[in-house]
Amino acid sequence: PEGEMLVARLDPGERVVAGETTDFTVNLDMFHAFDIETEEALV
Repeated sequence: PEGEMLVARLDPGERVVAGETTDFTVNLDMFHAFDIETEEALV
């Protein structure tokens, strides 16, 4: 859906795949929100 966002809470070193419609991963030690459409961090 347009404007859909993925919000993930990650522990240090944890890797999360951001859904079946994307092929990027995030590997963060802090909280971030990603826009699925643009794959850009919003915060």
